[in-house]
Amino acid sequence: MRKPTKALQRAASTHGVAAKELKVQGGVKSVVEIEQVRCIKKWVQAHRDELVGDICKIVDIPSVSQPQQGQEAPFGAPCNNALRAVLALGERFGLNAENTDHGCGQLWWQAGAPQTKKTLGLWAHLDVVPADAGWYYPPFASSVHDNYLIGRGVQDNKGPAIALLYVLRCLKETGFTLPYTVAACYGTSEENGMLDLQAWLPHHRPPDYNLVADCGFPLCHGEMGDLKVQFRWRQTDANAPLALFAGNALNIIPDYASCRPAGSTRLLEGYGVAAHVAAPKNSKNAIHDLATKMAGSATGIRADTAPLWEFLQRMTADNHGHAAGIAEKDEVSGELVGTITMIRTTPDAVVLSADYRYPIFHGDSLSDGSRVLEKLKALGKRYGLEVCVLSNSKPSFFPEQAPFVQALMKSYRACTGSKTPPFVMSGGSYARMLPNAVAYGMASEHKTLYREMGWPNGIGDYHQTNESICIEELMEGIVIYCLSLLELKF
Repeated sequence: MRKPTKALQRAASTHGVAAKELKVQGGVKSVVEIEQVRCIKKWVQAHRDELVGDICKIVDIPSVSQPQQGQEAPFGAPCNNALRAVLALGERFGLNAENTDHGCGQLWWQAGAPQTKKTLGLWAHLDVVPADAGWYYPPFASSVHDNYLIGRGVQDNKGPAIALLYVLRCLKETGFTLPYTVAACYGTSEENGMLDLQAWLPHHRPPDYNLVADCGFPLCHGEMGDLKVQFRWRQTDANAPLALFAGNALNIIPDYASCRPAGSTRLLEGYGVAAHVAAPKNSKNAIHDLATKMAGSATGIRADTAPLWEFLQRMTADNHGHAAGIAEKDEVSGELVGTITMIRTTPDAVVLSADYRYPIFHGDSLSDGSRVLEKLKALGKRYGLEVCVLSNSKPSFFPEQAPFVQALMKSYRACTGSKTPPFVMSGGSYARMLPNAVAYGMASEHKTLYREMGWPNGIGDYHQTNESICIEELMEGIVIYCLSLLELKF
């Protein structure tokens, strides 16, 4: 018997609860034989603690993407270490591994000669957003409590990343075969504008069809456009330098902001509730709290900086662009979402960074974000700020009626009994950059978060402090993926 890893020993000693019966149910006979379903569920349940231990090993690597020169580790040593660790795991399980340009890698499995030359890619990323202050549990020393795994990346996206590896391992070890070649593909800079895939795609042919395990079930077949911009407030001797700070990631609404006025020892602070900018419900932008305080008459702020505070108040007053005058919506994807999320100070400027997710359609055509950008430029000019585009990732849309989507939805409904239709989202995933791609789980449709100390709605969603994932829900996702792969035909 293989000696347990330290991470597995730690997990086994902390979870303290018996494994529960997996709750995959529904009319699964219409997809594959019931004995096959039982075989897969039994295998997944038997490998529960090993799955948790392997996730812990990867979560404990602080793989925040840091783009830098050099092929060996283009997004920093921790990201490269995480990729190498996952590929080594796959090789240990008998899968073929390839580290392509040290920014992306893949594990693939082919049982005999496939009936078709088609390939299917299963995608996840191993980089994570930074871990801000306020964690009750160490973000890079994962722990298990009451059937929940806690640590930065357990949900976004390291838990699902290892789960994809276990999908391939399960099918291989239970003796199933697929009529096509399947690969688990991993990136290391998704959270930093998908720089990994931008560098990888020009030199590699992507799989023919692609599933991205970086959203919730049942299935996302469209993603809103993603416009990232920067505003610059020029500082001069006349308006005096301001020391402003807010945010640690462009796609996170910040929970802390601060300003030390010129010539003052007083530090003014703003507080909020962090959330992913694409899912801002119940969030509170600390920049708005700070700007409101700074605009108050008792702060002693120079009058010539008033336009900056008014601009910040207006831009962060809501998360749908109503106060800023840039609100848009369509029937498919709903309202624009976004706000200013980061502030940094340089010797000659205050730099404000913003992230906006704009609707997929404008009339009958895919939108390109140009109308939102023109409005932002006009607004910046009105308040004396320069505006530049950091990136503009156009929307993606895969028809709900496509056979690929219909086959996945058939499998999901058969496994779960759910009647929830596929959806579109304001978040972004690798699906927007890949051919024939949709985002498919692995977050449960009825996701739960770790609860403690009387928090009624749980804590630790993705990109938040104390990020958590329910182990049983992730195991259920592995079963759904296995059955979906057995159902797919190309």
